[in-house]
Amino acid sequence: MTPPGDRSMAEDAFRGVLWTSGGRIATQFVGVLFGIFLARLLSPEQFGLVGMIAVVTGFATLFSDLGLGAAWHDGELETSNLDKKSLGSRILFRIPFEVGLTLYGPHRISIMFDHVSNGHLASPNEGLDTLGLRYSYLFK
Repeated sequence: MTPPGDRSMAEDAFRGVLWTSGGRIATQFVGVLFGIFLARLLSPEQFGLVGMIAVVTGFATLFSDLGLGAAWHDGELETSNLDKKSLGSRILFRIPFEVGLTLYGPHRISIMFDHVSNGHLASPNEGLDTLGLRYSYLFK
């Protein structure tokens, strides 16, 4: 075997193409074997359902996001108004969480949750929670 420093760039590129192609062929081969295994194991209705799921997941990619940050507000720290929250501090902790699907192309749909509070470092600490459904379009 020739040491890496003694090969030309063309030889290295050719070897890379061979390894990449071999890996993709092996992946396809394992997928076909798995499909044959499932076809023998499942009833036709169940196998059809697996096929439909495979088509949908082929066009969608699962993503998730979790964060920790800070927030600042200039509202009242304490209030007796039932329509407003008593957050107790100007500086707050923010914890966002999001799970969703990247659909075919630039379209995304997700469920998001966001919690903002002072982390019990001040009183009162009613906190603010947001739960929502989000559609987004990724501009390029």
